[in-house]
This record gives sequence, structure tokens and C-alpha cells, in this order.
Amino acid sequence: MQIVYKNTNGEQVVLGQQPPFLVTSKKGFAQVDNVITKQTQYGLDGSILINQQLDDKELEIEGEFIASDSSDLENKKTQLASIFNPKLAGTLTYFPDNGGVYYLDVLVEKFSMNESSKNLSQIYTINFLSLDSYWVDKNQADKLIPLSTLKKNLTFPLRISTGFTFAVRSSNNIQTIVNDGDVSVGMVVILEFTGEVTNPKVLNVTTGEYFRLENTYTVGEIIKIVTLRGEKEVSLTTSGGTEENNLEFWDEDSIFLQLAKGNNFFQLQADSGSENMIGTVRISPKVLGV
Repeated sequence: MQIVYKNTNGEQVVLGQQPPFLVTSKKGFAQVDNVITKQTQYGLDGSILINQQLDDKELEIEGEFIASDSSDLENKKTQLASIFNPKLAGTLTYFPDNGGVYYLDVLVEKFSMNESSKNLSQIYTINFLSLDSYWVDKNQADKLIPLSTLKKNLTFPLRISTGFTFAVRSSNNIQTIVNDGDVSVGMVVILEFTGEVTNPKVLNVTTGEYFRLENTYTVGEIIKIVTLRGEKEVSLTTSGGTEENNLEFWDEDSIFLQLAKGNNFFQLQADSGSENMIGTVRISPKVLGV
């Protein structure tokens, strides 16, 4: 087991089962608190459910670090105090013994050391708060899934004539996107245009929900649609390499699509030129506890 913390200044420390920074206990890594809002009514037994949502994730790490001499002990105290500066946010990456890798954006609530050290060792405690209730499964993070496919035209015996094409790209097939996590997540959709496309659309076939842009795009342009939590954007990279905000072309009935847990069925569409789109989806599944 190993835990790596890296703050926004780029400073990091490795905590685990090997010296110098040992972990003796950890709490909250698998804990998820459900905040239930309810209401009682006069004369009725029990309560009425109003709402329920997962709380922020609170984590605690306790451990001990070992120094080679008294000077090294003081240096390590200063090092940890600097890295776990509560004014800095950071990322906690957890490597359990089963080979998984999970990370979480955290804030340092408190870093403390006991007042007196014992010989050349020092006990420490770190309390973290994550505003996200879920760990990101790094083994599956940034997984790329195509939204368009290639249909091969090769047959044998092979006869190549004028105008022969080895394959044709199809963008209107229904593609399956699997979210192996515990909760719905956002995604990053990339649409590359190999020719003129009018009003491109990403459709969730199951729900009928979609994201559509009312604009015409030409060869070499790339659209990036981000539907992640706290990161909603639509940007265009032109054939010249400049980046522009394209949210102004948002269809009024569009939504920032999410991927439900399990199988999701998506399709690329356009009013014209759908065969000129190459689509990919990047997802990072999330899990409740590790």
C-alpha cells in the first residue's frame, strides 16, 4: 500500500509501509456518508423523504516518520509542514495492494505532529477534505472510445480500380460506451471534421437527450465538448490552430450529456456531412470507496 500526496506547488511526498514516512492507519477511504433530508407530518408515522445526497469525503492518515539524526528529524518536520500547507490544494493518489490506482482532489484541513518526538521518530496526523464524494479510477481514467468506425472495403482476390477506397468511415452507427464506475460521470467529446458538416449532434439513443451545435464546420476543424463536473465548455480549434469559444452555437434543447453507470448507447448525427466526422469520447469512471 502506498499513498502519494502532491500539492499545487508541485511538492509531493510518498507515505506507505516503507521508511521514512510510514502509515500506521487510514480512515475514510471507503466511507461514504449519505445526507438524508426528511420531513415529518402531523398525525403520520415516520417521515417523508425530501432529498438525499452524498456528503463531502473526509479522510485521515496517521503515521510515523523516522530520521537518521536529530538534524534530519527537524528537516523532515519542516518538509512535511511545507508540503501539507493548508493554504494549498492537492491530489491524493492511492495505490492499494491489489494493483489498483485511485486519485482524489483534496484540501488539507489539518496537519499535526505530537509535541515531543521519541528518539529519532515523530508521529503525525493529516486530515483531508474532498468536495467530491468519489475516487477516480486511474486505471481507467482518460479511456478513449471511438464514436465512429471504419468499414473495410477489402475483398479477396483483391482488385484495385480507379477510385477504389480501402475503407469508409461511418459516423452514424450506434456505439456502446461502458461506464464501469459507481456513478454517472461527465466526459470529453472530440469531433474532428474531414469535410463540411452542418449542425453536428451527439445523441444518447436510450434517453433521447442530445448535444447539438447549430453551425457549419469545415475540414481540419476540431470541436471539444466537456461535460465534466465543474468543467462545462465547448471550444473550436480552427484549421489554423487557434482556439475559440463555440458555446454561442449551442442548440437551446441541448444538454451536457452524462454517462450513466453501465452501458450507454451514443450516435453521431448531423443535418449533412455526418460521414465527415471522426468522434472520440474520453471518460474517467469514479468509485465510491477504495
